[in-house]
Amino acid sequence: PNNGIDDDHNGFIDDVNGLNLYTQNGNVQDDLGHGTLISGIIAESSKGHVKILPIKIFDAQGKSSQFLVACALQYARQMGATVANCSFGYDYSTEVLHSEVSDAQANGLVLVASAGNQGLEKTVYPAAFPDVIAVASLDAHDHLANFSNYGSFLSVASIGVTAKGSGTSISAGYVSGLMGLMF
Repeated sequence: PNNGIDDDHNGFIDDVNGLNLYTQNGNVQDDLGHGTLISGIIAESSKGHVKILPIKIFDAQGKSSQFLVACALQYARQMGATVANCSFGYDYSTEVLHSEVSDAQANGLVLVASAGNQGLEKTVYPAAFPDVIAVASLDAHDHLANFSNYGSFLSVASIGVTAKGSGTSISAGYVSGLMGLMF
């Protein structure tokens, strides 16, 4: 790591512990805590039977692009991932993201995505793409959480109000861990 050389000849420099596509290096340090939280939920819900490949695509303010998301899905496929957690969403979709989601799915990558936290009947991408496992949040009484988006694009709902925090990202983390455990 950190020698500036693509030692494994996979086209990426210093990606020993994952890849930071935002800064194009191997530093996957979490600036926000969101990725670390979701990774922990995935590990917990899979009973520790998954291997997590960190791919950083967001800056310290939580901003990214659908192009970087598409690149991350492509990298995940290249590295042999079977499940991709997408605990984020966009109000719109681009052709580059739609194309890569379709390619990823055609090559066996299962995508799990959060439905969004606006409490509206609203489509959010990548969750709203066909065949993506779109996850809404349930509260402690197994009712749709008041913040969870809803709509016909949803696949499943999972607990999303926990001591760790609340949101559809958390729900998608639990489902991602379960999918990993199933594989």
